[in-house]
Amino acid sequence: MSAAAPITTHVLDTAAGRPAAGVPVRLAVQLARPPVEAAADSTEWRPVASSRTDADGRCKDLFGGADSAHLVAGAVYRLSFDLHAYYSAAGVHDCFFPTAEVHVLKRLLFHASLSPSRP
Repeated sequence: MSAAAPITTHVLDTAAGRPAAGVPVRLAVQLARPPVEAAADSTEWRPVASSRTDADGRCKDLFGGADSAHLVAGAVYRLSFDLHAYYSAAGVHDCFFPTAEVHVLKRLLFHASLSPSRP
């Protein structure tokens, strides 16, 4: 029996009433926390992994079977969801939020749920 993936996600298309299959998802780690007075975009990120949501809208293992032991507890991670690509593939070209980002402080395990809608 394999151990649970350390970071998973689930995306539901609330407008369509179904899981959002095929959403590109990227995971990055924050290299250093900028000082409070620094500009918000001054944070440096290192890509860790990427995947797409499955038919159930889930990204159960962003690492594609790769070793995730290098994930650091207490580090800040960013999940980026490419909603523009998802909606474009579905024929919807007016996407209010082209990208959604979730920043998380990594503990032992983490699951992020996202429920985007379209106008």
